[in-house]
Amino acid sequence: METIDDLVADSSALISSYLDPADREQLYNRIWHCLRWQQHDPDDRIMQLIIRLYDLFVRVMPVEHRMMIYQAAKNEVEHRRFTPAVFINFMQNELDEGIASTATIDLLAFSKRDWSSLPVGFKALLDIIEDGMCRIPGALFGAAVTFGDENLRIGLDAMAAHLTDRDINMAARMQTVYVHHAAMQYWISIARRMASRDDQVWIGVQKGPR
Repeated sequence: METIDDLVADSSALISSYLDPADREQLYNRIWHCLRWQQHDPDDRIMQLIIRLYDLFVRVMPVEHRMMIYQAAKNEVEHRRFTPAVFINFMQNELDEGIASTATIDLLAFSKRDWSSLPVGFKALLDIIEDGMCRIPGALFGAAVTFGDENLRIGLDAMAAHLTDRDINMAARMQTVYVHHAAMQYWISIARRMASRDDQVWIGVQKGPR
């Protein structure tokens, strides 16, 4: 497959004919091939192809296999063979809270800082949430809060405006080994805003940071 058109056509045939779960290795390898291709040619057709392939991947692959490809992608980032932008694929397309939230934290952690000391990946995260371009926005938002960077505060408030009560409950479940002061302060601020509300959001936020 020498061109994007060849890759798209062949992958479309793969998706259409995919019936046997025993063929999971072929699907795994195709997604990995597309992630690699995306690194040197960020054509929108590659992004759309990854979305289609990953949709199938989520339906037929157990979480541990999806985590394997995520860890492989992270290893490439650590060795500077992939850019941190690869994490966006998992943030947008995953249904597993653990993978999606980990990808969000890694995007922020591996991103360089811009002139205002914000991780450059934070703008991508904000766009994803505001444009509804992910499956579980609560996991992404919760991960951004647990990242514990006070510089993200204004952006987090902008994200929160696009979240449902259910999203906030999910966000409150996202936890890391180390609880940052900024994360605690942010959840407290949300709790204060919701103190007069007797619903599941308040309960979820109250229990989340513990």
